[in-house]
Amino acid sequence: TWLMTSNHAQVELGKLAAERTQREEVREYARMMVNDHSQLMKQLQQFTPERENLADRTAQSTDQMHQIGETAARYELGLTQKLLEKFEGQDFDMGYLGQQLVAHVEMLATLEAMKNHGSPEFQQVVERGIEATKEHYKQNFMLSMKLEDDRRQNVGQTTGDLSGTRNESQFTPRN
Repeated sequence: TWLMTSNHAQVELGKLAAERTQREEVREYARMMVNDHSQLMKQLQQFTPERENLADRTAQSTDQMHQIGETAARYELGLTQKLLEKFEGQDFDMGYLGQQLVAHVEMLATLEAMKNHGSPEFQQVVERGIEATKEHYKQNFMLSMKLEDDRRQNVGQTTGDLSGTRNESQFTPRN
């Protein structure tokens, strides 16, 4: 399904980031993406259409939409990998984190749209996915801000007192 393909993309991009980053914080974040999205994929496998006995999907438009979604997710992975492979160091880290921020906004929107659909067991997986996605988003944003602050300090710019301008709650996505 599209959700499995999308999670697979997060695993592959996390592996790429863990190999390419020069910063331990980004490596830890990438490893968390690999582990968490791999776990979600394992949980989602029990809900494949064959196992869920979903309604007959003989309508050609439904099959086409599924195929298009999966193809798009594969293209997105390939294009993102090619783009990220062009960068190194701070540029790579910020590129990866930026891509992950967008990916998690999209994932959160998808999971929210899936609420109240499917079996109660599936809904539990969706809810856990929503919570994990929100946490990933928050950690990503905070790490991105830290890296940007570090970059500014390294080029001799002062960041000033940020205590009144940044806090965790402003980086937590809302439903």
